[in-house]
Amino acid sequence: MKRRDEEGAALIIAVVVAVVIAGLSVAMLSRTRTEVKLSGYQAEREAAYQAAQAGADDYIARMTGNPTYFQTTVHPAEATRIYNGAATPTYPAGANVTGLGTNWSYPVKRNAYNALGNGYGYSLEVRPPSAANYGGGTVVSVTGYRSANPRSLRTVEVTFKGSSIADFQLYSESGVGYGPGAVTTGLVYSGGAIAFAGAAQNNVFSNLTGGVNSGAGLTTKATCDLSSVPCIKSGFLVATKGDVAFDKQFPEGPPSFDAFSGSMNDAQRATLTVSGPTAYYLPQIYVSGATVDKTKAYGLQFKNVAGVGKVHVFKCTKDAAAPGFGDGGVRPKCVTDPAHPSDIVVPPAGAIYSPQSVLVWGQLNGRVTVVTEADGIQGEGDYVTEGGPGSPSRTVMSYVDPKDDVLGVVARRDILIPEWGPSGTAATPVTITGSVIAQNGKWREGCGYSSGGGSGYKVAASIPGWGSNAFVDSDASCADHGVVVFTESIATRLGGSMANLFVTSRTYNYDNDLALKVPPYFPVVDQSYVILRFREVNTP
Repeated sequence: MKRRDEEGAALIIAVVVAVVIAGLSVAMLSRTRTEVKLSGYQAEREAAYQAAQAGADDYIARMTGNPTYFQTTVHPAEATRIYNGAATPTYPAGANVTGLGTNWSYPVKRNAYNALGNGYGYSLEVRPPSAANYGGGTVVSVTGYRSANPRSLRTVEVTFKGSSIADFQLYSESGVGYGPGAVTTGLVYSGGAIAFAGAAQNNVFSNLTGGVNSGAGLTTKATCDLSSVPCIKSGFLVATKGDVAFDKQFPEGPPSFDAFSGSMNDAQRATLTVSGPTAYYLPQIYVSGATVDKTKAYGLQFKNVAGVGKVHVFKCTKDAAAPGFGDGGVRPKCVTDPAHPSDIVVPPAGAIYSPQSVLVWGQLNGRVTVVTEADGIQGEGDYVTEGGPGSPSRTVMSYVDPKDDVLGVVARRDILIPEWGPSGTAATPVTITGSVIAQNGKWREGCGYSSGGGSGYKVAASIPGWGSNAFVDSDASCADHGVVVFTESIATRLGGSMANLFVTSRTYNYDNDLALKVPPYFPVVDQSYVILRFREVNTP
């Protein structure tokens, strides 16, 4: 009996052990299957994350090649856009959206997809540069996932900003000088030496070793070694070629002005290929045949009419005794251009192109770049016969909304502030706003300047109908026009100065909002972008 009891107990134990082993086997098998599933899930999530990163890289690459890409094209993987809250029309992936502005939204998420060839791909959405964005940059949100089974979605958000020539208050390929009455508030760069007797309130860079010679306003490199510690005085630094701070600002080296010609060509092509309100091509003014009438220029008066940005187009004739439109003490006479008898709407995020010199003045509502194959003159023409004031306004150029509006002026030759312009005082200074590039010439005052041979600089560009383009800068004195306040970015191949025109004082303020509103078609430095923020976010 006892033996039988033992045998029964052993059987029960065996059964229990078998059940336990079976249970453990099932649990282990289930766990193995779960781990395999988790492993596959993690691999899928990682692949989705890599796809999202690839999408962000692709968008930034497209922006590198075309800084206005977000304003002109819906990316192939981008969800369908609508503009200004209107349900129609819709603009799907790949659509051309030139001139529609930046107020778009996405009524449907992820209705476009770009496959990468490994079973994964991405969809994306874009937010244009805005003060509401981190650092004011452009934001691209990219969601990566498997096309066959989109269960693992991962989204990255990248905020980035292009490095533009408009980042500088002054960018000169040649040496520059600031006299005792000058104050600068933005970045200053010179490819040559900088003679600085004024007061700087931001960083100053020279592409020559030890190339900054200063008065009381700057700390010279001779008294500060930048190789180890930045040279700080009153909140700014001075850096020259070979310094750590210089190399950090220009990791690929300073860009050459030769690279900027592409932006002029882009703007010209835009005016030739786009018909209507997004761009304007002003034809040449001829004397006979293919000879340009050098006594005439276009005048562009920007104005705000019932909340709409408009521009009135004039044909202007220079004083017979003046060698150029910006020179001498007599304002050019301007009458309404017969080809444009009525105001035209400022082309949104667009361009106005002219083969002639152009005078610009007024109050701008919008974003536009004026491109001229000759000189750009920041001054108000004499249009009294057209209902204009008898004397030029001290406010040569201003914006309706300084946070949003921007004017660019790109000249193949010089950018001039004319001697026939207004004078200012400390209480009511002359004010000039904009972003300007003198592609092959100077940013200069219009006095003591004559055409012909002799010493001085020669404009490098050859423009049909303008002959040799040789000009001489005699640096003669102007009548003192008192006090001026510039709020603009200035780029010039051959330097320049306003010391002869505004003797009393010259304040060069940088427009800090240019980080958010780079003028259309303005060149990007080295076609490079800075990542301001990269983060993973919840998939919307």
